[in-house]
Amino acid sequence: MIGAIADQHAWKRRFLMFTTIGCIVTTGLLGFIGEGDLIAGVILLIPSLVMFASGENLIAAFLPEIASDQHMGRLSGYGWGLGYVGGLVTLSASLSFITPLEPASLLVYGPGKYRFIDFVRAGLPLTVITLIVLVIVVPMMWPL
Repeated sequence: MIGAIADQHAWKRRFLMFTTIGCIVTTGLLGFIGEGDLIAGVILLIPSLVMFASGENLIAAFLPEIASDQHMGRLSGYGWGLGYVGGLVTLSASLSFITPLEPASLLVYGPGKYRFIDFVRAGLPLTVITLIVLVIVVPMMWPL
């Protein structure tokens, strides 16, 4: 239904941006849910999953516009594969900010008497700043 509305009014990009931001925000807010806050967690998890699934459907709706019928399957496969690679690279980069498991951090971890949470407190804002900069800079460099 969302795809039909988006096609009829040429709102695919708007809907995709809305579902992407909605998924990011609701998923990020899950990090603030404390132990035992099951209801609050479910209240955030449901819109996160709906936004994610809707975004996937909207992404698929762009495929006929960018690929011919004979190349659609191949391009779709490349998209899925590269999506997983991109996710792993992003996760690895984020974890290098947030955890003390990279070589430079390990050198100061013991002697500085740091705890794991100290790296999360310092690394999480760096990860958020990096995300914000990339969300602003990448579209400027490569507009749609």
